Order: sequence, then structure tokens, then C-alpha cells
Amino acid sequence: MTGDIDGGNAAHLCSELNALITAGPINHVVVDLARVEFCDVAGMRALLEAHRRATTGGATCQVVHLSPAVGWLLRVTQATELLDPDG
Repeated sequence: MTGDIDGGNAAHLCSELNALITAGPINHVVVDLARVEFCDVAGMRALLEAHRRATTGGATCQVVHLSPAVGWLLRVTQATELLDPDG
């Protein structure tokens, strides 16, 4: 992913992650955010939905390579433990 995750593209991200998770047996989902500079609440919701779907299916879901802004959002929303267990 590149750019921003916001209300303009969060539904598409959610749809793509859902397709990946439901496509077949999967043990671990890694969402690389190295090239994402900004994420708003809609983007966070998409990431949390992917986490919920993955864990419901017995898999794990983790975001990696967080920009400072995205890392801050995970911390203030207390989503760090869910989405970035190493953070």
C-alpha cells in the first residue's frame, strides 16, 4: 500500500483484505504500511475489521513498518496490542 488510508479508499482496502483472508487457508496476514504516511479512523476500522476476520478464522493479523503518524494512531486508539504486537 502507498499513500494515505482514509475514507476515500478504506472500503476498498477492507474489501481487498477480506478477499485475501477468505480466499483459502491462511495462518498469518501481514499488512505492510511502510509507504503509508497517513491513516484516519476509516482506515483504522478497515485494519481492525481485517484483524477480526483473520482471528475469527484462526489466523493472526499484524501491521508492520509503521510510519510515525500511523504508529501514533495505533497507540492513541489502543490498537497496538491487536495490530502490532511487537510495537
